[in-house]
Amino acid sequence: MKKLTVGCLRAALVLTLLLAGSPARADTGLDKARGLFREGTALYKRGMYLDALKKFRQARAVYPSVKIDLNIGATLRALDRLPEAAAYYDKFLLQSRDASPEVVGQVRKLLTELRAKLASVKIVCPVPGATVVMDDRAVGQTPLDQRQYLLPGRHRVTVRKGDTLAFTQELALRAGEHVEVTTRQTGGQDKQRARVLFLDANQLFQKGLYLDALKKYRRARALYPSYKIEVNIGTTLDAMGRRGEAAQYFERFLLAARDASPEIRDAAKNRLRWLRKNLARVTVSSVVPGVVVTVDAKQVGTTPVDLPLYIEPGVHELGATKPLYVAFTRQLKLKAGQQTNLPLPMQLASEQREYKERVRRQALRRSKGIWAYATLGAGLAVATAAGVLYGVGISQGDAAHERYMNAKRPEGLADASRDINEAERMVISAHVLAGLTVATLGVSVYQFITRPSAEAARLSPGRPGKAPGARTSLGVVPLQGGGLLSLGGRF
Repeated sequence: MKKLTVGCLRAALVLTLLLAGSPARADTGLDKARGLFREGTALYKRGMYLDALKKFRQARAVYPSVKIDLNIGATLRALDRLPEAAAYYDKFLLQSRDASPEVVGQVRKLLTELRAKLASVKIVCPVPGATVVMDDRAVGQTPLDQRQYLLPGRHRVTVRKGDTLAFTQELALRAGEHVEVTTRQTGGQDKQRARVLFLDANQLFQKGLYLDALKKYRRARALYPSYKIEVNIGTTLDAMGRRGEAAQYFERFLLAARDASPEIRDAAKNRLRWLRKNLARVTVSSVVPGVVVTVDAKQVGTTPVDLPLYIEPGVHELGATKPLYVAFTRQLKLKAGQQTNLPLPMQLASEQREYKERVRRQALRRSKGIWAYATLGAGLAVATAAGVLYGVGISQGDAAHERYMNAKRPEGLADASRDINEAERMVISAHVLAGLTVATLGVSVYQFITRPSAEAARLSPGRPGKAPGARTSLGVVPLQGGGLLSLGGRF
């Protein structure tokens, strides 16, 4: 703890010296980062991991620190985003210099556990500045010092830099498999094979064999990714009547085609403009990566979805699914030319169950409270009536008994006896009401005792349940004072 604190103070001192020309800005930025970090820590302890992740990242943007990377990694691990968590742990181990040996050992142990569940790829490329793409997602430019952590399964690695370098390899990785891929210049053989497939596809397209042409174009693109092939794929899909897919390929082509001829760009732009007028566009966004997006039960992408979805006008059902998350569906009634932004409210299944449980407890508390106060009021009313009957009956009975004892004529004895009987009935009724009072007050006390506590019923986070993949702490040796391991509650 002391070493971490000293290291954090040293980092703050270095920041102050670097920004000596504007000390006010340095203090303000550091104070802001500290505040964001504390908020993230509090949210993490409540189980609000997505909100905590946002705060940690905001703190890191204000004051970059590899120590915050450890907290980000722990939060991602709690969200079951294991590949991202492993990347942050790896980054911490590569860059941390002032962390204690105990912290480094625990983080290394955590990373070892994650590596047993995940696969990873180390990209070695002799050409600097080449773009590395994993499963159609750019992860950076060479040289890449870090491994790319992936879930077990099939993956595709692509490295490209203009026309001088294009490398593609399909990988089937198992859990615990960590490989190194060395790229090679494929501007020769693979590019030539792609060119042959491309020319064959052109001939098939001219003959009207669109499905066969589409297969050839896609095989050519797999060998040698190029936006020049994408415009042909879009044209083929357009000819097949698959206008939504075609519009996406045209848009992708226009975003990437910087050196294409003006004629081809204008033709693609005009066709895309026509498709936009006749199709609906839905822009899907989500803070959770890896969500499978479907339209009418057909998969159309995985978040993050960078391009809008082009959909035929009409009524469609958009769905979003991911393991451990609550499935989301929305029915959309779309018109030609309509543009719609649709954020996906993905929620962890455990958080939804916890929320429903808190709502149920709140409703139960309200219901039991109503019954408790209602029965208490009824019991007090019945008790009052019993007290009145007791008082009147006893008083009337005493007076009637006195008259009975002093009566000298038969008529007086009969009247006194009648009054005594009436007083007895009042006392008996009072006994019954007293019993009813005890029962009513017992029900009231039971309702008060058995209703949920206010803390458990409140909708704000109290004692949150664990999210899937969550840990009761950050997975490392807890520090004194309840602080997070990496920074001890400060930095």
